[in-house]
Amino acid sequence: MTEAKAASDPKKSTQLQYTAILGGTNGLGAAIAKVYQNRGEPVIIMGRSTKKITLEDPKEVLIRLDLEDAASSDRAADELKAAVNARRGRLKRFYWTAGM
Repeated sequence: MTEAKAASDPKKSTQLQYTAILGGTNGLGAAIAKVYQNRGEPVIIMGRSTKKITLEDPKEVLIRLDLEDAASSDRAADELKAAVNARRGRLKRFYWTAGM
């Protein structure tokens, strides 16, 4: 495969593919985040209880979010987009586990 074809092939891309977990600081969301962390895949963890989260990789992102606060939700959406763009990545998966 030529370099041009490899560069255009999404399977061969070196672009980071993030998994975002809303509600990823507790319970089911934290367990899902741990699965992806153990695989070495970058995660974006969003939740209210960010104090107990330790990021294991510099590619990972932690965003504080309180769904009961509209301003917090708007800010978190902006932070999510900025975090992925700043790392030249893309969002591959999104889990909503908050409130479960």
